[in-house]
Amino acid sequence: LAYYTQGNCEQALEACDFALAVDPDDMEALLTKAHTLNLMGEKIASKPIFKEYLDKGGDAIQAIPYAEALFLNKENEEALKELSWLRSVFKEKKLEAGDLWFDTSHETEEDRQKAKAQYEEFNDLFEKVFTDIGDLYYHHGYYEECLNTHISIITDNPFCAESYFMMGVCYLALNSHEKASGNFACALKHADDQVMMGVDIALTFILNDFDAFALDVLDAISKIAANSNSPFVKNISVAKSLAYLKTGNAEQFLHHCRPLQTSW
Repeated sequence: LAYYTQGNCEQALEACDFALAVDPDDMEALLTKAHTLNLMGEKIASKPIFKEYLDKGGDAIQAIPYAEALFLNKENEEALKELSWLRSVFKEKKLEAGDLWFDTSHETEEDRQKAKAQYEEFNDLFEKVFTDIGDLYYHHGYYEECLNTHISIITDNPFCAESYFMMGVCYLALNSHEKASGNFACALKHADDQVMMGVDIALTFILNDFDAFALDVLDAISKIAANSNSPFVKNISVAKSLAYLKTGNAEQFLHHCRPLQTSW
């Protein structure tokens, strides 16, 4: 593990192989070997190692890099099964954590607060894992599955701007433009940094050839930029110049490029 954290991949693999020769059930060695291969860019080679680790009862979260390796190896159905299994595992764990918190048999207030803290900690992990699952679905073109994954997140956290954003992106990919706009509006409303979110939404519109919508969004966030401390304010001009370049409006393209040139 020390070699892996230092980035010494060859030494890490040698150490893992030695440990596994002594004890084939060494779970830490299996997991470290799988992640070392990933770090070396050998994701397909890591596939059987992750599988062995999971088959031996390892941490279910490792189904994410395993599914990624399956996708890369064109084993899409197997990858989908792994991700579906992981979602069901975490939904069950979430219910168990909730039951523990709301259990009326806690002897003291301290016990109840401890259970609450554990539930909230698991909620954070749940959101992270489901976000990673959604990213895999989206990257491989499974937009409906990505939507359902993010719906699971906002069911518990209706203020999750990132999930609304990803749902908007998925609806765009599915040509449901009205639903996409609605989710982008929710993402902007709940974002901690509305300027950053607005620029991301605008760039998404630009990439999907909705340049007029992108300019509308950028005009809207320009109005709040003057009172914003966001480091992304300068990106508004970048995004506007891209939109005008795509629409062939050379005058506006140059107009929004000029402040960028002075900042360089």
